[in-house]
Amino acid sequence: MDYKTITREAYDHYARTLDRKFSDYFENHVRSYADEFLRNLSGREILDLGSGPGNHAIYFKMQGMNPCCFDLSEEMVELY
Repeated sequence: MDYKTITREAYDHYARTLDRKFSDYFENHVRSYADEFLRNLSGREILDLGSGPGNHAIYFKMQGMNPCCFDLSEEMVELY
């Protein structure tokens, strides 16, 4: 099996657990960096590769941005 398949299967298997962890981590550690990123962004379009269930994208959308998300894990994408 190639690394993409292994990674996708792992994320599919642990989708709900990872969603909770990513959400908590964003709120506790990443949000201030996200705000700094938005202050320095000249446009409104954001490409979010490996977006998982879209934890970051939801925040960016609430801030008036237009995130475009991609993820290999169907289970992660289906969470939202």
